[in-house]
Amino acid sequence: MTHAPLDRVRRRVPLAMLLALGACRVAPQLAPAAVGCYAVQLDSVPAAFRAVLVPPVPPLVQLDTAYGGQLLVPWAWLDVPGTQVRSARLGLHRPAWRIRDGVVVTDRAAPLTPLPPDSLVIGFGGPAASLTALLGAEPTGDWRGIAFVLSSATPQGRPMVPIRLQRTACGTTRMGVSRG
Repeated sequence: MTHAPLDRVRRRVPLAMLLALGACRVAPQLAPAAVGCYAVQLDSVPAAFRAVLVPPVPPLVQLDTAYGGQLLVPWAWLDVPGTQVRSARLGLHRPAWRIRDGVVVTDRAAPLTPLPPDSLVIGFGGPAASLTALLGAEPTGDWRGIAFVLSSATPQGRPMVPIRLQRTACGTTRMGVSRG
């Protein structure tokens, strides 16, 4: 009596299990309703941000669903002459920190799970420090949140400033994905 068909099934079970487990791990996706251009509005730029060389925020950003979600910024904002390096990033995973009682605290117990579709984290980096913003969707289609910098000059993310992404037309501004 031959067991060849049974042996073939046994060999394929681990492969099938790996495929099934891989399908269960869904990468976070930017909600299609979020796609478009937004004017970036930061209420103020504290002196502490300038002291640690945080770049000015770009005047416009574009959210795109390519590769699950991308943040595009004007090429003119990225290509600054000299040695300045600027970057922009979009986060769709729950970060390893939380804002509690007006301060940023590390939350090592938080798993890196996808953020809900009505939340996102964006960052604008400079040569020494980055401005990070945690944003929530509004019924108008805009995004509103809090921006902060984590550095020795801004302990626990203070000061925190309001930030808003207000939906606008994309226009003819040449946009690109950050190289950093």
